[in-house]
Amino acid sequence: MLPEKVIAYLQENYLRTRKPFCFLVNSEYELKQVWGGIDPLAICNLKEGSSVLDQAPFLLGALNDQIQILPFVSNDRGDVFEVHTVPSAEDHFVVILDASEEHSALQHTQQVANEDRLLGVNQRKLIQRQSELIGDLIEAKSELDHRQREGERSNAEKREFFARMSNEFRTPLASIINYADLALDHSATASDIRKSSEAIARASRHLASLVDTVLDEARFESERAVKETPFEVVSMVNDVATIMAPLAAEKELSFAAYLSDSVPKFLYVDEVCLRQILVNLLGNAVKYTNSGGVKLN
Repeated sequence: MLPEKVIAYLQENYLRTRKPFCFLVNSEYELKQVWGGIDPLAICNLKEGSSVLDQAPFLLGALNDQIQILPFVSNDRGDVFEVHTVPSAEDHFVVILDASEEHSALQHTQQVANEDRLLGVNQRKLIQRQSELIGDLIEAKSELDHRQREGERSNAEKREFFARMSNEFRTPLASIINYADLALDHSATASDIRKSSEAIARASRHLASLVDTVLDEARFESERAVKETPFEVVSMVNDVATIMAPLAAEKELSFAAYLSDSVPKFLYVDEVCLRQILVNLLGNAVKYTNSGGVKLN
């Protein structure tokens, strides 16, 4: 146990720097009670029993029987804060903490670490790599067509395979093209170029895995062998989110991905298959959603 004076100092410092604001809602997102001073969402303007979703749309689907943490959320004024949802019986406490300093520090660290890699040459290399991948895809398709003519696979199996793979290629290709256009825009900043470059790299890696799948199908008559390897779940979810976010934005839809603390850091499964499943599901969700948003839990 720390000395009382130290505890008091830590509490005072935390309250001064994080500026906590708290309110209580029920399972229907209706306001019950409010605490704290600075209100970044104008919750205090609501009457008891009113829905808070207009002021806090990020809470939709975030209230469950476990504590949830949303690290960086912003309001209409551009303020950045951290949101904690704490279950309490049938209700939930929502705690909002000022995260502007952490957000600025993170952006600065990322910018400094990547400044020397934000040159136009790297961007052109990524776009060139995209062209090479498309060339590999065309070559793989030609090889498969040749095998089809030789009778090594039935025509029905070929048509089904190409229909499936063609749909899977559209999503990462659309993401790459969107980010490339953003990076090549004359008004793009160094930070914009860096973010676009990273997004293109992620989508290109996913596209490369799809090309490998096509090549595997071209080389072997049997079904593609499952390749189980350990991989980091957060990294894969970030890659999938980077591919899907611009496609959702084109339709004026919101997009978010949440990873529960109960999910292990590493999984031992076929990463390519799992990634393809997520991209297909989310791609269809974006395609057939006309308003609102798409969320991956």
